[in-house]
Amino acid sequence: MTGGNLKEALDRITAKTFVMPISHDMFFPPEDCLYEQKMIAKSEFRPIQSIDGHLALFGTDPNAVSQIDANLKDLLDAKV
Repeated sequence: MTGGNLKEALDRITAKTFVMPISHDMFFPPEDCLYEQKMIAKSEFRPIQSIDGHLALFGTDPNAVSQIDANLKDLLDAKV
């Protein structure tokens, strides 16, 4: 499809997209995600604040879960 070209692959995304890295995630650092987010048209960078890093995805930080839920509500409510 894109022969491994990240820019071309991300450029193919046409859906409204929120990129939501977790502030202390060591698997997917926010800096890397910001770089990638800039290659997705109509996307927004919405980092989640949590010292739990990647573990926050498993519900270890209720504040992170509420941030994710709020962002997903915004995304689903978005007019395209």
